[in-house]
Amino acid sequence: MKIIIVANIAANGKVLVSDHPHHQLPQETMDFYLKLVNQIGNLVIGARTFENFEKFPDHVKALFKNVEIVVLADKSFISSTYPVVNKPTEAIDYFSKRDLQKLQSGEEQAPLMLS
Repeated sequence: MKIIIVANIAANGKVLVSDHPHHQLPQETMDFYLKLVNQIGNLVIGARTFENFEKFPDHVKALFKNVEIVVLADKSFISSTYPVVNKPTEAIDYFSKRDLQKLQSGEEQAPLMLS
């Protein structure tokens, strides 16, 4: 399985966290991200990013309608909509099993995107 990791990093080398009050995601970054995630078809995101995602307007959430999302969070986090895993290896296992089923059914495998 091919794994792609995407991180939003500022010019000074610092990681831009999703809930930073002074951070606005540049449109070019969002365009790149949307194109890549829709091409790949699956996504692992952290709990804070997911909480922000849940606040997006419906028209923005619709941009991810063909993307299978798994949330990486601690054991206390619960989602009724998306699978939740506690460790990155559990996300890899989840998608590996799904890809094995796809292979057995003749569907194409997709890489895994961690964001």
